[in-house]
Amino acid sequence: EPAAASGAAGSPVAPIAVAKVGAVTAEPINTSALNGFDAKLTLRTSAMMIASLRVNYADVDATLRNGTLTVSRLTGQFYGGGVDASGTVKTGGNGLAVDFKGNVISGGREVRSVTYHIHAPVHAANPAAKCAIHLHPPNLTALSMIEGGRMCMAHHNNLLVIHRVAYDDAATGPASNLEEGYRLARAIGDATTLVMANHGVMTVGPTVHDAFHEVCTVEKTVGYQLHAAASGLPLRRQPDHLRWTHHTGAWSDVHDGRQFLDAWRRILDREEPDYAS
Repeated sequence: EPAAASGAAGSPVAPIAVAKVGAVTAEPINTSALNGFDAKLTLRTSAMMIASLRVNYADVDATLRNGTLTVSRLTGQFYGGGVDASGTVKTGGNGLAVDFKGNVISGGREVRSVTYHIHAPVHAANPAAKCAIHLHPPNLTALSMIEGGRMCMAHHNNLLVIHRVAYDDAATGPASNLEEGYRLARAIGDATTLVMANHGVMTVGPTVHDAFHEVCTVEKTVGYQLHAAASGLPLRRQPDHLRWTHHTGAWSDVHDGRQFLDAWRRILDREEPDYAS
């Protein structure tokens, strides 16, 4: 049931076809008529498609400016590339959208079974995990290969992250089925980062920038630890009372995750602009 779109005060609004309340339509909502205008949209839908964004059973509050849809609130079940719970929805692009059954919704490519086995259960088990980033970076992967490998309280960053990290010590092999994904979802529990035994890391968050900044911070911090440990000298431990144990929510509640991701994107825009195509 798409509701009306209204222009900013004093600005004209081009016509846009909007279904009446209660109407049911399988046609995509065409926002192209609003290109070049500022508009606010409130959408309540049971099946909505805006370019490459597919939203199922959701409410959306968004602002359209010069053809770019900026989402201020998105609740419900959704799939699509380049989507934050709040952020900018990039129309087009080469994102791959997959539902919880492993069916490809958009993107025109197959989904790797191991990717589906890990990500789908984590998202299903933790509705707050709008973004799950799974990587094999050198430092965290090395830590996952060390018997009893743990982060220690040796760097200032540890004060921020050490209580947000969980460890999976079960050597269960590659994720060849969904049961392994659900086991990993249980292992991460209320934490936001999971060091996966003999494997790598997964970090979850309510947005892409939350998860991305956090996993980058944890990876760099483990690198400092491994580099210092290579000296063979004991690490200087910081006192426990300095821990930020109160910080258990979204990473960006305290840290500048959005600015961090935007900075990376500016570098990509300048040096490798084809990433967005």
